[in-house]
Amino acid sequence: MTGVRRAASILGVIAAIGVPLALLWSMRRGPADPVDPPTSSAPEPGPAMPAMANRPPVPVREPHPTGVFAAVGRFDYRYRRWLPAIGLAVVIGLNVWASAAGGELIQGGWVINGSQEQMAEERLADRFGEQATTMLVVYRDPDGDAASPEFGETVRESLRAVADDPAVGEVVTYADTGAEDLLSRDGSATLAVITLDREEEAAVEDAQRLDELVERPARVEVWVTGIPQVWHEFNQKIEQDLFTAEMISLPIALLILLVVFGTLVGAALPLVVAGMALTSAFAAISLLAGVTEMSIFVTNIATMIGLALAIDYALFMVSRFREELRHHDVEIALERMMGSVGKAVFVSGVAVAIGLSSLTVFEADALRSMGIGGIVTVVSTLVFGLTVLPAALAMLGPRVNRLRVPLPNSLRLIEDDPAAAERRQGRGFWAWIAARVM
Repeated sequence: MTGVRRAASILGVIAAIGVPLALLWSMRRGPADPVDPPTSSAPEPGPAMPAMANRPPVPVREPHPTGVFAAVGRFDYRYRRWLPAIGLAVVIGLNVWASAAGGELIQGGWVINGSQEQMAEERLADRFGEQATTMLVVYRDPDGDAASPEFGETVRESLRAVADDPAVGEVVTYADTGAEDLLSRDGSATLAVITLDREEEAAVEDAQRLDELVERPARVEVWVTGIPQVWHEFNQKIEQDLFTAEMISLPIALLILLVVFGTLVGAALPLVVAGMALTSAFAAISLLAGVTEMSIFVTNIATMIGLALAIDYALFMVSRFREELRHHDVEIALERMMGSVGKAVFVSGVAVAIGLSSLTVFEADALRSMGIGGIVTVVSTLVFGLTVLPAALAMLGPRVNRLRVPLPNSLRLIEDDPAAAERRQGRGFWAWIAARVM
């Protein structure tokens, strides 16, 4: 499931990156939409000024906004053609590195060393035998005689491949020992006990592979259970449910993006940021798994956090950029947007990372890895959101309003027509709420 999910995520991210970038590149070749710069107020031409009568208005260059994040906006504008390419190179480089040196995500990670739970398990193992790394296989004889030598040979043949596996230390059956504890009261079923030469976390990871090695004889009912198998099925069920939830939420998020932005170009930008941030975060998590324990649920946490932050931050930045474009040229609009919304996005990201860092103090590897993975995702989203997204906006300029989605005016949350946007300023449902609150 993890491998399929990783492949599906990579394919989805490639599509999310490639399609919008191809769209931006194709649109970049056309002429830019005209933007009227602010002009100086000149006196009306009169008889004494015949030479000035035919002069065009002189553009007035606004002063650059001040501040650290406005300076970041200037940097993004100056290197707008390089930043997307550098970002894509970083994504590809991290994934190549992770494919070569990345580690495997663990399915467990809920046991705390030295805890009372672990001490109780050790005492039970000393008295009754190891349970956490024991696999149990139940066989029911269709003839109702599980103690017969013929059925005992059937059980041995069923477990031959399992016994040869390097993870298996011992296989105990009723046919080998004659122990009554391995036979049901009615004599129709028998139990095989498989002891694994693995720690508890590794035993959970081996559960599915060993389950597939058990041969199912014809007409014989077979059940595979034990603590490793139960934990594996528990993790698999949770991961499938999370994957299903993501498949339901993603189309809804895309629909909301189209409604909020009103244009295909504007709605594609959050997907670009999310695609690059998530792909980089997954690669970083894989690299971290090579040096510390990282749970399989980290990828789900990263997906949820990355999509939420990318959509949220891109909504703020693109909306503010479109508003600034109505009054300023592209460079000044980008700097003003970064000086206000860019600062808010950075502070918000730092606050989210601080909140997630509280998970790193837990001793359970699963919880600690979720905190680490969440912080990595937030940092990745901030890096691409404060560099690649502003650079893409700088290249697009007024073309961010291209490819308008045919929506009724009642559903359009942001006007891409400057005149309509000015008329709507201070009106509407949200303005009514703000007025009532004030």
